This record gives sequence, C-alpha cells and structure tokens, in this order.
Amino acid sequence: MENPDIIAALLVKRAEIGKAIADLQCQEHKHKAEMVQLDAAIKLFTPSVTLAKREATKFARSVHFVVGELSRRCNQALREASGQPVTADMLTVQAMREKGLDLGDGELRADAGRRFLWTLNRMLPRKVVVKDGCGADARWTFPSEPPPRT
Repeated sequence: MENPDIIAALLVKRAEIGKAIADLQCQEHKHKAEMVQLDAAIKLFTPSVTLAKREATKFARSVHFVVGELSRRCNQALREASGQPVTADMLTVQAMREKGLDLGDGELRADAGRRFLWTLNRMLPRKVVVKDGCGADARWTFPSEPPPRT
C-alpha cells in the first residue's frame, strides 16, 4: 500500500455512507408501515384509497377562466414570444391584466399561476412545449421542430 492514510480515510467515508444508507432503509420501512396504517384508517371512511385520492385532489374549475382558455392563452403567448421563453408568471400577469383582476391579490395570483403551470406541464408529454428548468421558474418555448403526427 502506497498511501495508507488515503485508503483509511476512504474506508471511513465508505462506512459513513453505508450507515447512512442503513438508516434511510430503516426510515423507509417505518414510513411504509405508517402508510399501511393510514390506508386502513382511510378505508374506514371510503371503500377505496384510490377513489379517496381522486376526490381529495379534484381540481376545481376557476371562475375566472373558461374551459380551454388556459391552453389557448399558453399557445398564444408562446407564438407571440417568437421563440423567446416565457414563464407561468408572465402568463399569469398578462391574463390577470387583460381580465382586469387585482395583481395584488396574492391568493388569486398564486392560483392562476398554478393553473398555468398545470396546463403547460400537461402539454409537455405531447411535445407541444419544451421546458427548461423546474417549478415556477421554468421557462417554456415551442419545440424547434414540430412534434411528429401520430
């Protein structure tokens, strides 16, 4: 062995990582057991955990946007941007101004922003848009080549 100190330090670090992995596995088992208990409690009130999740996460329609308006606004903004990226917040501000909504209403602005993000993310698997980044800071553009027709 040419560098016993380096090898010893690496072995110590390896042991630390192994212990961290074992701790995480222990936490995983504990959380899985808790989930089983929660699922059993949910089943006391509803026949299916899946149905309960669906009901709990239903997306209520907005009184400010009609059906299909968010998609149309996203497509229009991306066309008008001429290849420049747009953010969900940019779309939100523009829509709120055009509709005469109060930009100072943080709750309304956050709700509209979530709706635009949800719409853009829904367009992503169809390759209608391209996403750069994640979350509210993501920047969206049209793809450089049109998506293939299926």
